[in-house]
Amino acid sequence: MASISKRTIKSGDARYDVRLRVDGGVLTRTFRRRADAERWARQQESRKDLGDFVDVRAGMVALADYAERWLPTRELRPRTRELYRRLLDKLIAPTLDRKSTRLNSSHTDISRMPSSA
Repeated sequence: MASISKRTIKSGDARYDVRLRVDGGVLTRTFRRRADAERWARQQESRKDLGDFVDVRAGMVALADYAERWLPTRELRPRTRELYRRLLDKLIAPTLDRKSTRLNSSHTDISRMPSSA
């Protein structure tokens, strides 16, 4: 069952956090309106009951891993490819923890990503 808690942010506005227990973990989502939070919670509970629930966390991909797959798919000039590789190796990958920075798999379809060239 989902739980909804109200909190106040710095601006004084209210936010509603929904916590839903899923496969031994907790899925959390935040809403501006309580009605939206309740609606989402009901939808997720209904989907779980129908066996239609998909845990979006299951399809998460580390950003660094995604970048490793993305770079070879780009048609880039050699110097541009070298620059991207250097930026990835020296700045991006060391800065980002492979476990904490993740993309949802729906955003990681490399074939749909726009080309930078």
